[in-house]
Amino acid sequence: MYRALLLTEHTDELTRTLCGVGIDCLPLQTTAQGGRESAPSADFVVIEGAFGANAEETALGYARLTDAVVVFVHDGNLSECERKDLMFGGVCLLDGGAEEAVKATFFRHLVIIRKHYLDLKRQNELLRGKVAEANAVGRAKGLLVERRSMSENSAHRFIEKTAMDNRLTRYAVADNIIRNYAKKENADSIGA
Repeated sequence: MYRALLLTEHTDELTRTLCGVGIDCLPLQTTAQGGRESAPSADFVVIEGAFGANAEETALGYARLTDAVVVFVHDGNLSECERKDLMFGGVCLLDGGAEEAVKATFFRHLVIIRKHYLDLKRQNELLRGKVAEANAVGRAKGLLVERRSMSENSAHRFIEKTAMDNRLTRYAVADNIIRNYAKKENADSIGA
């Protein structure tokens, strides 16, 4: 289930709409400043234009500082400049006067987008981990070839076997090799 932080005076109406599409509401509706502390755990931040004098700035701040989907509920009186600033700042706009069914459809679409975003974020983190492992293993193999006069195949087998024998990841073994040679280099340069 997704979670939303509501910064609005009309929490009952929005809570019903959000719950209807599978979004839990975080119990915070005091001030925009106090709300920032809860935003990292929220998937959505919903800010009503009438929430305060700086509601637009608050929305833009959340969009910059969190990866939550920020929704600015306005009364239809936004200037074209304000609309552009909010949209280009990464804020979704919702007309507060829209029918309940339109609001529900709007949030259903945002839930789908959020799901895809989180899936892509997980895949990105996994790929970054694989790239970091490949870089570390490559660097460790290079050190073993250079310092121990191993062939590249022997260095690769050494890392694989050490990882299996010690129930470690290849990344952990490679990182250990790199750290050990870095310590030796530092010790050699101190003694020189």
